[in-house]
Amino acid sequence: MVILKNVFALGSSYLIKEYSSDWAYSLFAEKTKKEFKGYCITRTNPSYLREKYKILSPVLWLTNQPDKDDLKTSNLGHILQSVKKFVQKNKNSLILLDRIDYLINLYTFEQVIKFIYSLNDIVMSKNAVLLVNVNPEILNNYQLNLLQQEIKEITRKDLGVEDELEDDLHEILLFAHTSPKKVSFKDISRQFSITKTTTRKRIRALEKKGFVIIRKNGRNKIVLLTEKGKKHVPPG
Repeated sequence: MVILKNVFALGSSYLIKEYSSDWAYSLFAEKTKKEFKGYCITRTNPSYLREKYKILSPVLWLTNQPDKDDLKTSNLGHILQSVKKFVQKNKNSLILLDRIDYLINLYTFEQVIKFIYSLNDIVMSKNAVLLVNVNPEILNNYQLNLLQQEIKEITRKDLGVEDELEDDLHEILLFAHTSPKKVSFKDISRQFSITKTTTRKRIRALEKKGFVIIRKNGRNKIVLLTEKGKKHVPPG
């Protein structure tokens, strides 16, 4: 992934709204090669992140099985102290917080949003940068609005990479392209074992990006690739 624009301002926090964490990890990995000192807070196994995304930064693993190395915890206070120590020691720190759904399930949304307020305070006071990656499907509109009041949303377009697709959307595009028949919303729901609501949101996201168009075929809605969409899948 090549980032065409540098929009990160020191002392700022940014919200990434993606259905998967793939782009957030790729962005974090690229930005921490030279530009920033990285610190990743996630539910994902650190070994997997290092293997797939080549993330070499310290990873705080969100888990209820803490250990003595202080890089495994789900205690909000411990996480804040860990981040504070890191940004005090490292100039140009970039903090990635992923999987806040895990924290919300352990605590409450109100507790987690207060935790994010505190993270943002640390970032602003120490001239660091915070990225919070959120799957928009797991939060309601009220919760998303609260987050966006505190944290500025950043998109692929802001970074000059709007034509890149996250994995979940690319899989749908590829399925619609390679299927021997015209693909309906129902076909996509069955193929990927996702709900009607999730299917609709993902197809609308593809439509908004200009990769597909939606046509009615009797009682079904059919997904057809545009010329732009066809350029993002192998010829076939």
